[in-house]
Amino acid sequence: MEGPLVIAHRGCHTFAPENTIASFKAALEKGADMVELDVRLTRDNIPVIFHDRKFRDASGRSHITARLTENQLRGVQLKYPGSNSVSSDYLIPTLDEVQDRILPDLALNIELKPDLRRGDKLVVEVLKRIPHRHQSKIIFSSFSKTILRKLWSRNPKLKLGYLFRSNPEQALKWAKRHHCFSVHPNIDVCSESFVGSAQASGLKVIVWTVNDKRTAWRLLNWEVFGIITDNLGLFRRRPRIEGRHKQNALRSRYY
Repeated sequence: MEGPLVIAHRGCHTFAPENTIASFKAALEKGADMVELDVRLTRDNIPVIFHDRKFRDASGRSHITARLTENQLRGVQLKYPGSNSVSSDYLIPTLDEVQDRILPDLALNIELKPDLRRGDKLVVEVLKRIPHRHQSKIIFSSFSKTILRKLWSRNPKLKLGYLFRSNPEQALKWAKRHHCFSVHPNIDVCSESFVGSAQASGLKVIVWTVNDKRTAWRLLNWEVFGIITDNLGLFRRRPRIEGRHKQNALRSRYY
């Protein structure tokens, strides 16, 4: 049994701020197969890598992500270690930066987070920034059924992942009916019988968020496809594989 993909939740944010180039680089160094990241639109329709719809800056001022421009968002001083670094690797990155600097070396699970009824625009802006040659290395996931339907309508070949935290049986039926590649249950609603049913339906199972060894081993025995984790230390570090050999190794497990 080869084992599941190890997917770094928002990068490796025990070593760098989450959802930054620095955290994605750290995940690569720690042996992750893939990183999970969150994409939102700024006010000027730039896809940026940021989780929260609302947040407070280092001074305590409240902001709504979708109401800031790209420049405004990148200029906000956030409250986390390294956020005052002069390196751009510690700033809130754009999707363009991630696909230029991370995607060639590390597969991505891109979670789309629509704001202010701009789901259509989010899908358009994300897809036009990902070259077709790289789309096979990406799972596009969302809690939003509307977003997943819009993605499929624009490109039926995309790998789509349905995120959910309740009603696993209904989620499985929906994912199968709507051409999903994978189902992404919260660990609290994932059971061995669910994994078996999903696999029998031709769907991959990617579980979030798993941070303890006992749960990770249970999922390993269930032969899930991927485990999203904040704790890459749960997994034996995989040796760095460079160039063509790395691509062939990933292809055998994922493509």
